[in-house]
Amino acid sequence: MTNIPASDSQYRLDAESLDLLGGTNVVPLRIPTNNRDAALHWAERGHRVLFLRDWGDGDGRKPFEGWQRGATTSAEVINGWWDKYPDAIPALLCDNKVVLDVDVKHGNDGIATLRGKGFGDLAALSPSRTRTKSGGYHLFFEGPDDRVKNWVGEVGPGLDTRCNSGGLVIAPYATIEGKQYVPEGAPLGSVALPRFPDELVPEDKQDYPSVEAQEADEEQREWAADHLRKLASNLAATPLGERHGTLNAAALWAGGAGAHKALTQEQAMDALLAACRKWPEPFDERKERGKIERAWRDGLKKPVMLPGMHDHTDVFEDQGEPEQREEKPDLDCDTWELLGGPDVEPKGKQDPRVVLNDHHAVVSLGGKTAIMTIEGDRVAFGNPADLKLRYQNRRHGKRTLAEAWLEWSGRQEYPGGVVFRPDGRAPVAAYNLWRGWAIEPKESASCHLFLDHLRNVICNGHRGHYEWILCWMAHMVQRPAEKPRSAIVLRGEKGAGKDIVASYLSRLMHESAYLNTADQESVWGHFNGAIANKLFIHLEEAFFHGDHGADSRVKNLITANKQTINEKHAPVYSVESFHRLWITSNEFRPVNATSGERRYFISEVSDEQKGNSAYFDALVREMNGDGPSALMHLLMHYDLTGWHHQPPATEALLDTIAEGLRGVQAWMADCIEAEGIVAADRALLWRGEPIETDRLRDAFEGWASKPGNRYRTQQTSEKAFGKQIAPFLAKRRFKEGPRDDREWYYLLKSPEDCRKVLDSIISKGNQA
Repeated sequence: MTNIPASDSQYRLDAESLDLLGGTNVVPLRIPTNNRDAALHWAERGHRVLFLRDWGDGDGRKPFEGWQRGATTSAEVINGWWDKYPDAIPALLCDNKVVLDVDVKHGNDGIATLRGKGFGDLAALSPSRTRTKSGGYHLFFEGPDDRVKNWVGEVGPGLDTRCNSGGLVIAPYATIEGKQYVPEGAPLGSVALPRFPDELVPEDKQDYPSVEAQEADEEQREWAADHLRKLASNLAATPLGERHGTLNAAALWAGGAGAHKALTQEQAMDALLAACRKWPEPFDERKERGKIERAWRDGLKKPVMLPGMHDHTDVFEDQGEPEQREEKPDLDCDTWELLGGPDVEPKGKQDPRVVLNDHHAVVSLGGKTAIMTIEGDRVAFGNPADLKLRYQNRRHGKRTLAEAWLEWSGRQEYPGGVVFRPDGRAPVAAYNLWRGWAIEPKESASCHLFLDHLRNVICNGHRGHYEWILCWMAHMVQRPAEKPRSAIVLRGEKGAGKDIVASYLSRLMHESAYLNTADQESVWGHFNGAIANKLFIHLEEAFFHGDHGADSRVKNLITANKQTINEKHAPVYSVESFHRLWITSNEFRPVNATSGERRYFISEVSDEQKGNSAYFDALVREMNGDGPSALMHLLMHYDLTGWHHQPPATEALLDTIAEGLRGVQAWMADCIEAEGIVAADRALLWRGEPIETDRLRDAFEGWASKPGNRYRTQQTSEKAFGKQIAPFLAKRRFKEGPRDDREWYYLLKSPEDCRKVLDSIISKGNQA
């Protein structure tokens, strides 16, 4: 908005101001040059005027006795005042407006306080403002407003409010000690004033105006959901000592919106409990849930005003004239200023730049700047050119809407970049990609079909494995910001029920936190932006044990603390990694598990329910009902005492390790199975007698030359062969024969003892 200096002879309106005025013709107005003219100026426009002066009683400037009744629009009375008291300072009665007094004095910085509350752009907060002589502001809002009282410092340091007949404000254009109160933005009375923000009403003072319950329309429901998100965001950041009042006020408001069917109790419970979970200190969720339920019920009895609703009762009915109200001011004269204008029905027009803030933000990524687009709980990144192209056909004043938003000081921006913190502890000025859990726990619900399936099908009835995997799931819910450093791998036939467990688990979280894909490239390919905001990744039909590059990347995803994210058309950046991997496959050896493996819980899924449509139909009905809420409750309270993230050595894990043996170990496994020393085209007898070293090595190389064994073979020198065969020897390399013709020999252990050695190698570091 353009400032209006006192030296100008008329208001000068730019395109933005004309847009706010709706394109109406505005008659040029003379700017008052002295206090008498300022008083007459506002009286002519319907504002009740009074004055302040120093009465010589040591109290400084103050209004005359009976000022509420004496405030007037009469030019004759006003001229009489200034004839008698030429030092008088004009003020306005706050009977149809609310004024936010932003002080910058006496050690307070109200502008900084507003910035800390998320209102860094005063022009976006109110279109009509006045710059005070101390460098502060008076911001004007719609009145009367029963939520707002005459508060001194209760909104925050350096912030006071003036409203109704109990408040007055220094008139714009008034001059005190040679300094004029200069208006900024749209002239008062030329635009509809905005409602005083709910976020600035002290939580313990909130008393939302009540109206008769009405049926909310789609736009009002969307507004209510957005406002609930703002209340939840404020609750998440509330200090420890103020949380009870903040939570109660938010739930009370939500109940008032619920009376219009603009919100459901589940919506309110989800949003407010998710905010509570972002508190750094532990809390009793059952107690907070009870608070929300009680406040919600109370709110249902007090429907709140939503945009576009009208209360057909007179808010001043049976209260007498405004000057008879009992509320008295408690303010110094420097805090008062003109506000308002004639009563104007709000047009409901919103600055389109504010609307863009709901969908876009300027964000720092990898040391560069990008445009973040927010659609629901999903985000995408692009550049300014993308944004300009998208809004090329929409204008704001003389510029395109995108250009106006990019140049606007009130645009949403995150100089701290983007983070993924499922505990809610995001750094200041950073955007947290984690959007919270999607459902609330329900103790009375049941997920018994899921638990039966997990135990009897997924874990084949093995109680220890069942309890371990439940702990793995509970760890995700209770400690989402701790990486388990282990992954679930389920192998089995198609239709056995491997994937439904992941689908069931995914219901606990928002869609943005869950990735289900059979395209492995989207997870560890060149463009891996899909995993940036994921907590739970389900890889279907996975098979990468022969792909060493994919194998190393999946292991990195399981254990690494950070992941580098490469999005198309966006700078490369990194996020903390709290990923959980759930891998399902029809392959016998889907992952490259090796001796000492500590990353994979591998289970052979039972096929006992394969083809049982009644069984799976019932499980799906539970999943689509309250089953996930029951599971959430179970996992939130599941005892993790003594649980270790290293998976147990399941039979399937040991089979997978055995299948992955290489070189001499793989050859010895075949020898044990054949009960002979396998060579290229036959097996030598295993007699428990010494065998020439060259002959034994020739047998190994013959086995390795077979086409089917090439992928199981390693380049093995004579020295390496001796080292790898050593665990299977009863006697290491020795010489036998005549003194002048002695040869080197090995003596193998028996097949039974060699099997024990091999089992030891396979299970090394893995405990059942």
